[in-house]
Amino acid sequence: MKKSVILLLALFLVSCSQVSNTPAQILYELNREKQADSFDFTQVNINQVDIIKVNDVGLDTFEKLTKENKNQVYSPLSTYLAISMLVPMAKTSSQKELLTFLKQESVAELVALNRRLIQSIEFDKEKGLSKIANSVWMQEDEKFNMSLLESISKDFYASLYGVDFRNEEETKKAITGWINKETNNFIKEIDVKTDPDTVLSLVNTIYFSNQWLDSFEKEANIKDEFRTTSGVVTAEYMRKKFDTYLYKETEKYQGMSVDYHYGYKAHLVLPSDELSVDYVREYLENTVSSYRQAYIVDLWLPKFDVSSTHSLVEVTKELGLSEVYTEASQLYPYEDARTVMISKIQQQARIQIDEKGTVAAAYTKIDMRPTSSMDQPIVRDLKLNKPFYFMITNQQGVITFITLVHNPIAE
Repeated sequence: MKKSVILLLALFLVSCSQVSNTPAQILYELNREKQADSFDFTQVNINQVDIIKVNDVGLDTFEKLTKENKNQVYSPLSTYLAISMLVPMAKTSSQKELLTFLKQESVAELVALNRRLIQSIEFDKEKGLSKIANSVWMQEDEKFNMSLLESISKDFYASLYGVDFRNEEETKKAITGWINKETNNFIKEIDVKTDPDTVLSLVNTIYFSNQWLDSFEKEANIKDEFRTTSGVVTAEYMRKKFDTYLYKETEKYQGMSVDYHYGYKAHLVLPSDELSVDYVREYLENTVSSYRQAYIVDLWLPKFDVSSTHSLVEVTKELGLSEVYTEASQLYPYEDARTVMISKIQQQARIQIDEKGTVAAAYTKIDMRPTSSMDQPIVRDLKLNKPFYFMITNQQGVITFITLVHNPIAE
């Protein structure tokens, strides 16, 4: 193990634990219970302006993903947190591009916002569980800037893992196992894409399970028609009457909020005609206002279980990311001046609702590969016209063959 890694382990002896017998070489795992900045999610305050910014990024992205007439589930927060981990390793124009995409002014403000977001989301209570996990997966024989990765680990509560991306089967197994553990095995048929050219991956997971504050009664369920864009189907509806102030009706949509435990809400928006994310924006803006009108709403909510897989490269390009996908990328994770570029952003998600409540999970994975050297080549001659050595090494750099060539035409 490299000296830099040994030093890193020493620095984190109190908050990290060594783990063995896994396909991935775990450099360290963050032990959340031992963190000095332990928190209570009910006491975390986030500026309303920042909430709007984070939501806008998510809604902009979701709008790009919903062009087809089919079920879609997406975690905008998972994407936001995953892309945020890129920013500390970015410089100059790439850093500005990422901050603009995330609607933030500085790295320090973004890091502080991420910590508040994570702290505000997580809880582990009798009626529910919500948790977020981040991880950094590094090509084990590369010389990364460990001081930088240490900082990312602390700021984003991320675990660090060393893997060999060239061993695609073992790496896929390791990352899939980590995602399953952090999402309580809820996402069906996880399909982690791996690539032997990858040198660095960032992964975020979100798991949410919570019960309705006022649960639905299964005996009240009723089967009725549901109109799709291609025809009518039969759905099972959960029914309940709610006394609420969180209802809004316009010519374009109806909207309502239903409470979970611990301050969480489900927001339901039904467009009158065409679908538009703008109705969601408008409804959410109104839910933070003070309502004076009380309603009794007879809610018919169909049960559903939806899973989706998203490739987010083209979507994020449409929304402003460009340089970080090119050879001009200014992402610097190494000890030296080499750079990496994003090769893939993938998300899988699932959500299921029933009479008791809701379970949802997602992961977002960002892969990076090296850029080509942008420096001008230095010209040298190598004329093997006298005895020379010839060596072959394995993928870890171990010499497997070495030859001293005295006479190339002799046996």
